[in-house]
Formats: sequence, C-alpha cells, structure tokens
Amino acid sequence: MAGDFATFQANLTSPITGGTTITISSSPTYSAGAVRAVWVGGAGDLSVVTVDGSTVLLVGVTAGSLIPAIITKLNGSSTVTNVSVVW
Repeated sequence: MAGDFATFQANLTSPITGGTTITISSSPTYSAGAVRAVWVGGAGDLSVVTVDGSTVLLVGVTAGSLIPAIITKLNGSSTVTNVSVVW
C-alpha cells in the first residue's frame, strides 16, 4: 500500500524529494536555489558556493559520492562529471 504523503514536511534528514542532472560548463552551472546534496558520478574536483556565499573547492571527489552540503551554485571550474543535485 502506498504511503500518504499529503502532510509530509521535508527537512534536512528527509529522503530526497526532487532533483536534476547538471552539465558542468565554463559558466556557473546551477544557481536556481539551494540544494541539499550533490551526487558525483565521475571523479574530479567540485567547486561550489554555499548558502553563506563562501566558495569551497573539494579536491579529489571520488566517483559515486553523495556530498551532503547546502549549496546555491556549482561553479563551472568543477571537473567532476555525471553530476546531479537533490533537494
């Protein structure tokens, strides 16, 4: 039997409720609002902007990593591939 999610209240420990796949380009890639995590399918470096405006470079992110970070932007200088953001 399917669950009744009519009264579901999402929070930071809730399951994923949405997301989108991102293609990294030379310009800022994702800036449509804050997300809860980034999935990295292909290894590389990940440059993000956090909700407080800090730019953070995560060097050597391995393939298959779920990075739990509330971010507002994925920077185009990132070298990771097969990226998705979730909320």
